[in-house]
Amino acid sequence: MKEIGSHPFCKEIKLTHLSFADDIMVFMDGTLGSLCNIMIVVDEYAHISVFNINVSKSTIFDAGRGKMTLEIGATSVGLVVSSLPIWYLGLR
Repeated sequence: MKEIGSHPFCKEIKLTHLSFADDIMVFMDGTLGSLCNIMIVVDEYAHISVFNINVSKSTIFDAGRGKMTLEIGATSVGLVVSSLPIWYLGLR
C-alpha cells in the first residue's frame, strides 16, 4: 500500500483533507513521495469515476523543509506552486 505522509500540524487530529462542493484540500507532509502517491490516488479515482483533476485550476502550497524538491515534482506533473497565506472561500 502506498502511503501519504501526514502534515505535522494535522497528524494529531488525523486531518487529511477538506472538501467543499467541487474543491478538495489535501494536507500532506510535503515529501515528493507523498505528492506522487496523492497523484496515484487521483489517477485511480479518475479511472474509476471518469472525473479528472484540472491541473490548470490546481495549486500546491508549500512551506517548510524540502520546498525545492516538492516544487520540482509539482511542476513536473503540471501543478502550480504558490505560498501561504491565501484567501480561500473568503477566509485567510
